[in-house]
Amino acid sequence: MQVAFGRGTSKTSGRIYTVSEINEAARATIETAFPRVRVEGEISGYKHYPSNHRYFSLKDDRAQLRCALFAGRARYLSIKLADGVRVICTGTLSIYTRDGQFQLIVESVELGGLGVLWQRLEELKKKLQEEGLFDPARKRPLPRLPQRVGVVTSPEGQAIHDILKILRKRAPQIAVRIYPVRVQGEGAAAEIAEGIRWMGASGGCDVLIAGRGGGSIEDLWAFNEEVVARAIAACPVPVISAVGHEKDVLLSDLVADARAPTPSGAAEMLARSKEEFEERIAHLRQQLLNRLGQAIATRRERLFRLKERPGFRRLAGEINQLLQRVESLRNRMERSLHERLQRNLNRFATLRLSLQRGSPAAILERRVEKVRSLSTLLPMLWNSSLDARRRRAESLRNLLQARLPLRSIAQHRVRVANCAGRIGIQTQTTLDRRRSRIASAESLLNALGPFKVLERGYSICFKEGGNIVIKDASSVKKYENITVRLHRGRIDAVVKSRETEAP
Repeated sequence: MQVAFGRGTSKTSGRIYTVSEINEAARATIETAFPRVRVEGEISGYKHYPSNHRYFSLKDDRAQLRCALFAGRARYLSIKLADGVRVICTGTLSIYTRDGQFQLIVESVELGGLGVLWQRLEELKKKLQEEGLFDPARKRPLPRLPQRVGVVTSPEGQAIHDILKILRKRAPQIAVRIYPVRVQGEGAAAEIAEGIRWMGASGGCDVLIAGRGGGSIEDLWAFNEEVVARAIAACPVPVISAVGHEKDVLLSDLVADARAPTPSGAAEMLARSKEEFEERIAHLRQQLLNRLGQAIATRRERLFRLKERPGFRRLAGEINQLLQRVESLRNRMERSLHERLQRNLNRFATLRLSLQRGSPAAILERRVEKVRSLSTLLPMLWNSSLDARRRRAESLRNLLQARLPLRSIAQHRVRVANCAGRIGIQTQTTLDRRRSRIASAESLLNALGPFKVLERGYSICFKEGGNIVIKDASSVKKYENITVRLHRGRIDAVVKSRETEAP
């Protein structure tokens, strides 16, 4: 395919390509031309998403390259990625066709600089493992009660002082022979190997300690050299690798008959104490984990080689495209769901406030308060009316006493007594009638109230949300969510069927 850019038209082809076709063609060309590359650079713009996908750029002083590390590969990471870390990424070049983004699909990541040495070390480990130097069957047991111990280390370092201190304290009967060597720098590996060979050939030792104190991995690298590993493997007496660096397993640790975390630990292994057997069990467990890790690494490398075949590369490319699209859609979905949830929360708050104001409980409370007010007012009105009548009777009595003779007074007194009796009866009748009306009204109010109806076994059905009462079966749909209010509590239900009746 040829594409011309500029004011003129292409003379090689009259076809007009779509953007998708151009991006797909470019992706196929790049993935075919660069099936597997290793790129070194500094991490920039590092992003770690909840899906465990990682996106970042590799940059140098003149350019940068977009990179994508998907979750399936990220779980094998043994280093922590962050902005500013210099790494070497292994993977395939590709183009994300949707955005036309040129990128590196990362399969593995290792540290730059020192990471190259680690790569060479892994190749050397694989070579020595294939030769059987790591085989547990060739490792010899340490003597239970050694009489002579050889030490290959620096005479000026702290390691030899720690070894001698432990042996003098815990096993003073053991004789120590020292072969002084350099333990770091150029030529240190050759001196260490020569010291191991001389000690083994002299025949004056039951067991040999080769090691040094702690330091950076660069300072300890002499014990990762092949010449030291082969000297340890060829030594006729058991060898303990005692390098004070527990974070990484050195090559001397894998080849030696035993590994001690520090020179002091090596001395303690030979000067047996009560804790010796427990430490030995822990050491064997670590060896088992190391061998298991080596086996997993070997099978992982075999899997990577299988995936380099053309069919797997094409499938991996398509999967990478889908993973990036899924990530993009997931981010869009999260934003959409968040906005919709916020709108529903606002609507729910408004509906809840409206329901509280117009609920049957609020209406009933207002009516009960009105009845209580009337019940309080009635005795006051009755007392007021009774007091007025009493005052009028008292006034008439006084008038009669002043203006009529005794007989007339007696007659009027009888009439007054009769009137007072009738008034009392009439008043009591009126009061009873009004009390009966109030009791009837209160009974009717309680009977017609929604909560009294619910107490008799009835219920009220609402639309989903609880703000619309369902009065007609045709107003709901099949499988629609509804809310049922009972005398005590409520039930959320789903409509399974409905039957409508003609009005």
